Amino acid sequence: MNTGANIVTCPYCDRGFKNTRALGVHRASQHPVENNELIVTERVKVRWNIEHLRMLAAAEARAPATIKFMNQYLVENGGTGRNLESIKKQRQKAEYKRLVEEFRQGQGNDFSPPVQVIPTGQGNAAEKTTLPEAHCNGDEAFNDQIEEHVENGRVNLKEQLELDLRVLRNNLAIKGVKHLARAVEKALSGEDTEPHLEQWLRTAFPQLQQARNHRNGSPMEPQVLSRRKQRQRDYQEVQKLWRKNMSKAAGKVLDGDSSSGPHPDLDTQERFWRPIFEERNPTIRSEGAPAKHFFEEICSPLTLEELKSNKPGSKSAAGPDGLRASDWVNGVADWVKMTIFHIFQHTGRVPAQWRNSRTILIPKESGTMDPAKFRPISIASVILRHYHKVLSSRLLDLPLLDKRQRAFIKADGLADNVFVLSATIADARVRMKELHVAAIDVRKAFDTVSHEAIERVMNGKGLPSRFVNYVMNMYRTSSTVIEVNGETSQPIFPGQGVRQGDPLSSFIFNLIIDDVLKQIPAECGYVLNGRLINALAFADDLVIIASSTQGLQMILDRVVTCLAQHGLQPMPSKCRSMSLVPSGREKKMKIITEPTFTIAGANITQMGVNDTWNHLGVSFGHRGPTAPAVEMEDLLERVTKAPLKPQQRLTILRVFLIPRFIHRLVFGISTHGMLRRLDKTVRKSVRTWLFLPKDIPTAFIHTSIQEGGLGVMSFESRIPEMTRTRLQNLTLSDFPVAREIPTHEWGISRLKWCDLAKIKNNQWARKLYSSVDGKELREARQSQLSTSWVSDPFVIIPAREYVQNVRTRINALPSRMRTTRGARRVSQPVMCRAECGEQETTAHIIQRCLRTHGGRVLRHDAIVNRTSELLTNCGYKVEREKRYETSEGARKPDIVAAKDGQVSIIDVQIVSGGPPLRELHAAKRQKYANNGDLIRSIAQRFHCEPSNVAVSTVTITWRGIWCGESDKDLCSLGLSRKSLRGLTTRVLQGSHINFNRFNSMTTVARHGVWPWRRRAARSLPRDLGTPTC
Repeated sequence: MNTGANIVTCPYCDRGFKNTRALGVHRASQHPVENNELIVTERVKVRWNIEHLRMLAAAEARAPATIKFMNQYLVENGGTGRNLESIKKQRQKAEYKRLVEEFRQGQGNDFSPPVQVIPTGQGNAAEKTTLPEAHCNGDEAFNDQIEEHVENGRVNLKEQLELDLRVLRNNLAIKGVKHLARAVEKALSGEDTEPHLEQWLRTAFPQLQQARNHRNGSPMEPQVLSRRKQRQRDYQEVQKLWRKNMSKAAGKVLDGDSSSGPHPDLDTQERFWRPIFEERNPTIRSEGAPAKHFFEEICSPLTLEELKSNKPGSKSAAGPDGLRASDWVNGVADWVKMTIFHIFQHTGRVPAQWRNSRTILIPKESGTMDPAKFRPISIASVILRHYHKVLSSRLLDLPLLDKRQRAFIKADGLADNVFVLSATIADARVRMKELHVAAIDVRKAFDTVSHEAIERVMNGKGLPSRFVNYVMNMYRTSSTVIEVNGETSQPIFPGQGVRQGDPLSSFIFNLIIDDVLKQIPAECGYVLNGRLINALAFADDLVIIASSTQGLQMILDRVVTCLAQHGLQPMPSKCRSMSLVPSGREKKMKIITEPTFTIAGANITQMGVNDTWNHLGVSFGHRGPTAPAVEMEDLLERVTKAPLKPQQRLTILRVFLIPRFIHRLVFGISTHGMLRRLDKTVRKSVRTWLFLPKDIPTAFIHTSIQEGGLGVMSFESRIPEMTRTRLQNLTLSDFPVAREIPTHEWGISRLKWCDLAKIKNNQWARKLYSSVDGKELREARQSQLSTSWVSDPFVIIPAREYVQNVRTRINALPSRMRTTRGARRVSQPVMCRAECGEQETTAHIIQRCLRTHGGRVLRHDAIVNRTSELLTNCGYKVEREKRYETSEGARKPDIVAAKDGQVSIIDVQIVSGGPPLRELHAAKRQKYANNGDLIRSIAQRFHCEPSNVAVSTVTITWRGIWCGESDKDLCSLGLSRKSLRGLTTRVLQGSHINFNRFNSMTTVARHGVWPWRRRAARSLPRDLGTPTC
């Protein structure tokens, strides 16, 4: 029994605990800031870590040969902060001497070669850890990699143009080709081609409307409408926008109409952006060796495969010339496109009409009035964007970029960076190793990079002079205009920056950041899995990593200097740093909260215990990625209140809303409980939109459309699978550090979390088919016709009918058996109200009840008539329900279609989904195929051989599930699945009409007049299946 003397009291909240361990757990969870301050990290004797040893060895290797007192020199220039005696002892060790020698061998290169160091966390250590080079593109390796490219030689571009000219002269009848041929002749003779290329565009696309460079009148004052008329107007606007641009309509519903809110006008935006664009940014020139030019294949003629694989998206915005992407991609022959691009390559120039751009401003924050919080996106002609996309693809295949730059490459670079940073923080905490991280924000990096620096870097990388001259000529001669609310500014001639939105700009900017990464000291960094990592880059998002405060500050100073050489400046107010320092005695990790680092003369904000920062869309704290904040309820409420139809709501949910959170949930620290709660929230809204009861199978919502469900993604099952896939794909990465993350302790723990999911994504279908309501949907995957109507984003099906179809599909219609399910009492009647003697299930009402007999006939005839119409449109001679006398009795097939000596007998049946549909199809087919008299009579009537008479069926369940054989047979007759989709919805519509007919009638069975249905019959015909609730 505990006494009061044994109780330990928390000094912050006076809560009592049995022992100090319980108090420590409480203090860490409830008072993290105070608990962090109690951790003591000061040591009487400071130990050497790997980074300090490498910094010291690098300083000695780079020291001038004239230094006489090396120990004193290293105290002053080593950057480790150690005293003279400590440095003396380290210099006497053989491992240190080996480190110095290795740095000296790599002194002639910009990058240090692979080295070996001794981990000194425990003083003396015998085990050696191999640290590969931190940089992946040393000069020697770079030269080795380009030799094979130089040996490949080049293709003569002039000969290719001459070949193009012969092709053009053979096709002068095509509109505009004569102007293009004239442009090729001018290109071969070295004359100006621009007038002829522009004339080709005007001739090939006479409907183009040039962008007018004037200001439109002020917008009309909004009308004051009644609430009813305002709702009607909102509905019309949303529906019109949905038909024009589904993505914009979804954004308007989810985020509101950004164009209707307050925002800066054109004059305000132009006053802010014009000086930035037009400034000529001088840079600090760095001395270097004369440029050597390689990679001449960049300027070789294009291939058809390159042209097709890099075509712009059909929905890409038009440039100032007004040419739409769809018109360029579909309206211009590929050989014409290649000829135009070959002219660009040969002359090194693009017509001004195509190289000029229009700049739109995208707000970074909703409702902001600050022009600095807008992102400028330049949109040039789609012709130029297509050409630059081909060039960018060629450049990405060359060994030019540092592996630490993961943006705009042919890899999952975002996953590489996020997972590496997450594993690094986790590794430091588990192994109690010192870690310092800094996130650098570059001020308007894309808009202020120096053109001189771009030219210098491209030449330094060995790019062909023809390509370099083309890029620089484009930047120096092109102009842009700012567009705001349909108004355009006067032309602006940029003096700095690259175009955001141009496919080539991303690679050019990567070259600039690559030059910055090249200057980071190779001796600084953190050892992860035996590899040194000191920087992660994703375009202008730089994360610097080091194992000591001195090492991180050294990297920061070097980065600032290199950025200045390219006309770039950091923004200290947006930079963040985090420091984790272990306390060896307490076995705890302390987060340093005092300002420790500076950049460009200003302190960097130091992250505390409760602070987080955003990196690549993921929130990071001192423990790594944090739990993502997902505000699903508010967005779902907006979708519910928006003037939308149910199909549109489902499309927004599947295509736009749920994908918003996938990135944060995959890379953040999600819990299975949180994912289940998100699924419940989504299912509640879906039931509301489609008027579905609460007891429908949960699996119906999450099963894929192809398997009979609604195709709404389940967070609980899908997020763990996505996380596992992204982690496992790291093994294929060309980034060595990322490649080993799946085998790291952190990666293994994340994979184990993925395995704890209670349900896998491929189990939803089985769960649906095992339910009472979903078992008849088990054959949905056999035919696309069964499910293609479910995805109806353009509202081909009326909204009310769509809801009815979904309710019919999942057996959600309120029959007696359905409404009393789960809480049925003895006094509650469940027999059919028409006194058929059977239980009142939905299947009975629609398929067997006497009240719906006439409706079943009408439904059957509607399918027969529609199928006959489709066959007639395909050129068949069709007879419907003609009577044939045979030895087995009269036979009256629904459809007999003849064409080109081939005859098809087609019989329609709408069945229940109990037995396998293939058996029902075969049984109906044999009824006619085994009747020789019928086959001979039909062959004689249509003047063909009996062997040319085929028999098939249209077998569909009352829930709209097709037999796969019926689908294939009808398609073999030339009918398209697009036209046959209407048969599915017509069956569902007929089934629902039958249900409504049943409820509106009062007829009861008179068994003397209805002799073929026994009052107490419980068995059912084989082709009608079994009753369902």
